Parts: sequence; C-alpha cells; structure tokens
Amino acid sequence: MNPKFLKTTSVIVLILILVIPHMAIALSQTTIPELKPGYTRAYISPILLDDEFWKHGAYVEDSSLLSIGKPDPVEFEIADVEFGQVLIIMSRTTSPIVLKGKVLGLIANLPTHMYNVVIAWITRDQLNKLGSTPGVLAILPDIRLDVLVNKEQKVLRELLDKDPVLAEILEAGGSGQGTHHYTVEVTGAYDVWTQYGIRGEGVKLAIIDTGVDYGSPGLGLEAIARDEYGLPLIFDASSLGLVLTPVKATVLTDGYIRVNYSDLYVFQPPYYVFRWTNRLYVRFTGCGGRSGWLTVPDTWYIGNITFNPSVPIKFGLAYQYISTSLGTLYYTIPVIVVDSSGDGYYDTLYADTTTALYLVRWALAVCNVTIPGTLGTTPDFSFADEEPITYGNEVIARDLDGDGIRDYSVGALAGYVYDAAFVILLEKLGTWKELMPQTQPLYGYSTASVIMYETWRYEPVAMVWPGLDPYGDYVVLEYDYHSHGTYCANTAAGRDFYAQTGYGARSISGQAPAAKIAASPALYFGTTAVSIYFFSGFDLATPYGDGSRYLWPNLLVNPWIAFEGYEWTWVYTGEHQVDITSNSWGISGWALWGWNTGSDPYSVIYDYTILTSGTMHFVAVGNGGPGYGTVSSPASSSFAIGVGAATEFTYRPLYGYWPGSSRNVITWSNRGPTELGVLTSSPP
Repeated sequence: MNPKFLKTTSVIVLILILVIPHMAIALSQTTIPELKPGYTRAYISPILLDDEFWKHGAYVEDSSLLSIGKPDPVEFEIADVEFGQVLIIMSRTTSPIVLKGKVLGLIANLPTHMYNVVIAWITRDQLNKLGSTPGVLAILPDIRLDVLVNKEQKVLRELLDKDPVLAEILEAGGSGQGTHHYTVEVTGAYDVWTQYGIRGEGVKLAIIDTGVDYGSPGLGLEAIARDEYGLPLIFDASSLGLVLTPVKATVLTDGYIRVNYSDLYVFQPPYYVFRWTNRLYVRFTGCGGRSGWLTVPDTWYIGNITFNPSVPIKFGLAYQYISTSLGTLYYTIPVIVVDSSGDGYYDTLYADTTTALYLVRWALAVCNVTIPGTLGTTPDFSFADEEPITYGNEVIARDLDGDGIRDYSVGALAGYVYDAAFVILLEKLGTWKELMPQTQPLYGYSTASVIMYETWRYEPVAMVWPGLDPYGDYVVLEYDYHSHGTYCANTAAGRDFYAQTGYGARSISGQAPAAKIAASPALYFGTTAVSIYFFSGFDLATPYGDGSRYLWPNLLVNPWIAFEGYEWTWVYTGEHQVDITSNSWGISGWALWGWNTGSDPYSVIYDYTILTSGTMHFVAVGNGGPGYGTVSSPASSSFAIGVGAATEFTYRPLYGYWPGSSRNVITWSNRGPTELGVLTSSPP
C-alpha cells in the first residue's frame, strides 16, 4: 500500500486501536451460538415463503425496476425451473459438506468471525430440508442489486420533478470559480492536490456496482487497476459479460471466414443459454418499443489480422443489456477470439463494433436519438477494421466523429470472471455442445434446469476463471449495464477531462484522479459479497493450493474436480488486491426484517474483511432519510465508512435565493446511529 495513503488513514487506525481490544475481549468471552442436539430448526425468512421470491429467484421489491429479466417470451422459449438464490447462515464449526443433496449449486462459502455465509441456489422443495439441517442457523433471501439502484434513481427523479428549481441548480453545476468542477473544492480535494501534491497515486479503488465503462471519456486504459501479473482487476462477479464462443470458423482463401450457425449458442444473463440462428437481435423498450432481427451472411471478413492457422478462429455473440432513462436496450455483438502469438492458446479478441452500432442506431431511432458520425450506418460484417483487444489493451470503444472523445463503447476485456451461473462449468463439461444440437433455434435453458435434470456426483461449484479462456471456449466483456457504476468511478477517480458545464468549460476530474480503478459488475448482493472477498485478497482454498491459479491448470482440463467434495472455502491469501472499495448501494429492507443491527450477514462480511485484510470499504448509508437510525446495511457495519449526502447551497444567490445552510446532511440522506449505537455515517 502507498505510504501516503497510510497517512491519510491514521485517524481511522487510532480509532481502531481503541476499539479492537474491547472487541477482542468480547469475542474471547463469547461462545459461538450452536444449535442444541434436540433442536435443529433454523430461522427461515418469511420472504422465502412468498411466491414472488420464487418467481424472480431473489428478493425483488418492485419487478418494474429490474434492469435484467427473463428473455422476451415473444421471441424466445425457455425450459426453466423454480429456484432461488439464498444466504445460508451456518455455524463456523459446521462443514458445508452437510449441504450436499440439499442445494442446486454452491455460489460461495464465505467465512466470518461470527458465522459462515453460504450463498447457494435452492428449490422451494429443498427449503424445509435445509431448515432442519444441524449447523444451519438461518436461511435468508438474496437481493437483486439492479432493483435497488433503479429505485434510488426513481426516488431522486420524482423529487426533482416536484422541485424544478432544485433540478435546474443541479443541472447547472457549481459556483463556476476556478477551472475545476466545484465539488473538488467543497471536499478539499483541490487543496490536497496543490498543497501536498497527492492526487491518489499508488492507490487502487474497486467500484462494486453495475459495472464500469472504461470507454468513458474520463477513464480509459490508463485508469485500469492491475494485479501483480499485469492483468486488469476487472472481476465480473455475476458473469454478466460472459460470451460463449462455440463455433470453429473455417478460414477461406480470400480474407474471409465461414461460420456454421448450427453450432452457435448464446448466453443471456443472468443464467440462460439459447440455441441461435443466422441473425443478430436488437430490442429497445423506450418510446413505444422496437425490436428486430438482422440476417447475417455465413462469411465474415477478417482481412490480414494475425492468427495462428493451426488454432481455429472461434466465433460467438455477446448479448448485452443497457438500461437508460429512455428504456432498456438489448442487442448482440459479433465476436471472434484467436491465437495471435502462435503459442497454441487464445489471447486476442475482436468485436465487430460497426455492425453492432448499426443495430443500436436502428433501435434508438424510434426515440430520435442522434448518434454522431457515419460509422455503423450500414453493417459491414467485418473484423478487419477493428482493434485487436488483448491484455494491455482491453478497452473496446470508438470515436465516431474524430474529436478525440470515445462515443461508443462495448466494454473492456475482463481479467477474471466468477462463474456464478455455472455456464462456464457446463461448457467445459461439454453439456451445451451435447444439448444444443437437439434443441430448436431460439429455444433455451436456464442453467438451473440443466443442473436439476442432469445426474451429478455432487452439486456444481462457482469458481474464479480467467477472463479470456486460453482454450477459446469463452471471453468476458465487462460493461456497465446501467451507468451507475461508471458515474461512481468518474466521481471518485475520473481523469482530468474538460467538458462544457453551466459555467463554461470545466475539468470534471474525480476526487483522486491518479488512483487506479478496479471494477466488479454484480447483479445480486451475494455476488457483491464475493467481490468484497476477491478485492480484499481472499481466494478459493483448492486441493492444489490457496488460490484459483493453482486450480486452473486442472480445472480447465478436468472440470469434474468441482464435484469432488471439497469445502471450497474462501481464505485470505496474505495481500489485498485493492486499498479501498466503493459500494454505492445498501439494503434498507434489512431494518424491516430485524437485521439492521450491524450483525446482519453483509455488515459482518464487511467487518471481517476489513479486520482481516486492512481493505477499507466505503458504503452509501442510503436515501431513505431523514429518520433517526435509518442507516442501511452494510453501512451499519462497525468498521466500514458510511457515506451520506450533503448540501452545497453557496450558489443559491444566482437564482435569487439566500445562501441557505451549506455542507449539512441533506434531507433525504439516511442517518445513524445503528441499533448498536455505532455512528458510521458522514457527509462526503
């Protein structure tokens, strides 16, 4: 960790020095609760008894706020089963082996200082059996992150609709003094830059959110945080950017390849795989809606791209969801992977962004959206004009009008992916290749339905896999399905990018523009927890050593070892991946369920990873104020730093108002303390 960063946290360290001895004494005198031999019934959340939970596979407060849902039933048919993602709270002394035969699949086994948190898929029929399993203390619903993010933005939009003056002020920006956006002056960041010469150098910040679009003008390749191997710390925790590449293309003599679409199948998040056709799909839900299919030729132009002729070029389609203020965009992006170095392993990706942009232009025309330039006005079915994407050059974005600013992005090559939907495991086992030829085009399966009706030795296990499969079966394009994560990344550590504001050209630099940014798009709170462990320096304990890298040489060749009966616990490896994580979300609902004490699973996870690794987690306290004690989880944890929203009213005279109260907690921000009396929240 950077010494300068350590100095900035000295106050926090002093507080911990005072608090930790008392906590250690308390823990040493406390017996971890165990179920008595005669009583083996665990607490089961009432939400798990509601049909709505099983309809969505997680707790969804308002289904209209889902960014990613089931595929359009008009276009696609699905073989599905009823299942849900849950948190199983277990005694620390109970092995997860007792869950065998009682869950569909194991997402993660996460240790803490109070109890173990097991994230798993289960069916409704398995609920009672789990509840009577010795060592199982509680079964709780997992929660969809996209619904909570969309809810917060919906509340804010409704507030601004009622107060047009406030909306105009927020749109205009700040006082207009200086060359930077006023927020860096309010927070004091500008003073730190100029007086101490510190702009975040040597610090790695992970954005655990809806994803980060590194093609954003304020980010780019230079902003990517990297690990000790030089790989990008881009961890797709929910497999949202997973692209299967099952088709071995035939190389022709005139710079073309031929694609046999009968071998093509496509992954649609969160957990569906469909047999495909010779068409690209696009759909937009805004302005009355529009959807269509583009028939593509069986030959694609590759020109003079470098590839090893002894290793087949492999073709696939990325399927992306983009949630916007106008509606949700669904579309497909043609992709190939090749071996460009000649060592026999796949190392380079090409994405046909021109043809993909054609679909976007066609879909958004229904809302009269203007996209600059002429690129993508017609499809070109070509990879020859695309930039080779490999490690060290991960960002896939295009400047459409020649002004030096990236206008269109399809994401970035991920360094790592978590197989939370078991799609990669089933691909490596050959399940999809066996199943798809028997399947009608545009008919698909949820991975849960395949797992349920296959004969397994044990349940499948989610694991960390490489972002670019060296054997060419898949590649991962990390992207932001909402824009929320990208906004957070730019706010925290965006580079010095100048833009027109209400007061002329201003730098919209983030607070620490020299910090490096890691990213983890997540769809469930369970996978945000996995992200916390990953970035805090935890990894899987495997039969070959602690860490997924020990597993890959065996797992990539023989995925059946995932069923061998190991505990697959996450353990601390001795060094964290990042210094700080940013978590701009929270679970106000825990308060309604009696779990907002700081001892709820998410708060405990945050406390444990902070105390074990030294990674500091910053968490939003929520926008459900102004009530006393409304801080949400996991900001209610004892050691995470909760962040609230503050006022900045010095610009009010510009609109004919008195200056007002400046730099106080704003009305809608949640407030502390927690039920344990811990004060965690503070304005930014």
